[in-house]
Amino acid sequence: MADISFICKRTAVSTKAVQPGKFHQLSVFDRAMESKHIKMIDREPGEMTKILRERFAEMLTSYPIVTGRSQRNEKGHWMIKCNDAGVRMARTKGSVEEWLENVDSEKQLKLAHWVEMFHLPYFWSTFYVQFPITKSAKGGLAVGLSCTHLLSDPISATMFLKACADISLTGEMLKPPLFHPLPPRRPSNRDPNHNHHTQVVDFHKSSANNSTTQSPVQHSTITLEFLESHGSGLLCKGPIQSPSPFEALAGLFWVNGEGLSEVKLSKAAMAIRNVLEKIDIEAINDQIESLEQSDDQMLSLSNSRDLICAKLDYIDPYMAIFGRGMELMRISCHIEPVSENGQVLILPAPQGWGWSIQ
Repeated sequence: MADISFICKRTAVSTKAVQPGKFHQLSVFDRAMESKHIKMIDREPGEMTKILRERFAEMLTSYPIVTGRSQRNEKGHWMIKCNDAGVRMARTKGSVEEWLENVDSEKQLKLAHWVEMFHLPYFWSTFYVQFPITKSAKGGLAVGLSCTHLLSDPISATMFLKACADISLTGEMLKPPLFHPLPPRRPSNRDPNHNHHTQVVDFHKSSANNSTTQSPVQHSTITLEFLESHGSGLLCKGPIQSPSPFEALAGLFWVNGEGLSEVKLSKAAMAIRNVLEKIDIEAINDQIESLEQSDDQMLSLSNSRDLICAKLDYIDPYMAIFGRGMELMRISCHIEPVSENGQVLILPAPQGWGWSIQ
């Protein structure tokens, strides 16, 4: 297999300067994910073009937070100074065609360059975008995005890549980003007699209290693809009707991980559905309030001992088209570091399939 070799690293800046003195305060949910970072890899046929690089700089004018740098505010919390420092771009050389057949996650992640935060965070880039150049006869383009979870979750990262694809294809973004703070507490929620949604809050507190410092655990990554009919077949004999991909597959991993009988699968899926239905705007507001009242040691939402199942099947990264004949063939998503007991990401699969599990 051909290797991926780095050619150069440079900085992409926006074509329009941001107004001086602009800052972006990170929310309590952002700060709760400080220890995590995201790597996403989009692969499609076609060749890298100069216009893609040029229009990427145009797109960055709508993302002043992405091109800024991190620093602490007066409370010691992370914020972003929007100073046009730019996004780091890595340029590599290799055969994307061969990498499409590669399932080794360690080698695959060479397609998404990342540098951990160092002792001078103000000079550290929070976003990296990597464009490998193909040298295979059939061509191929892989776009690797890596960023700190302080600034973006997988949903926002997908929207960023979609915006990059839109401006490359049409010359304009179809859905410019909107940056706004978390919703303020409703007056009713300031009532001391307010009936708080304690299930999520209590679980987070219990998880944080039971967390311990763990040595790094080596994990292997596999990707499974399921037809849409497979999800319904998992629970067709149970009391739950029409399970969502997340309910069926997360329940399956839960039952097997706990060594339970397969007859418990329908009950596990039903329990997952019941919890999700209770997480409404009131429950989210209660969680925000709880996190804001916590100290930094209790803030993390990514306990190192939990098996994490992420519901990402409702995002559609395959709508990102960078050019004519360059429909997305495959997407990989990695949230690192992985918790002690691993993580399950449920994503949409390429056209013709139902969902992909990673």
